[in-house]
Amino acid sequence: MKAVLFARVSSREQQETGYSLPAQEKFLKEYADKHHFEIEKFFSISESASGRKEREIFNSMMAFVRKQGLKI
Repeated sequence: MKAVLFARVSSREQQETGYSLPAQEKFLKEYADKHHFEIEKFFSISESASGRKEREIFNSMMAFVRKQGLKI
């Protein structure tokens, strides 16, 4: 099964306490491997992104999912 990975941090504290984007990406990739998902693409948003930028990235991810015909 195909999958799209999405990671987000909303505060500097998350970045510094083990929930950083790289830590989330590692966890998500390990989970996908364990459950035999084929990773199509990885999307991430950091706390420094504005609300507009966050929506832009999220909307890009959803457009990618639809274009690839992936189940939501």
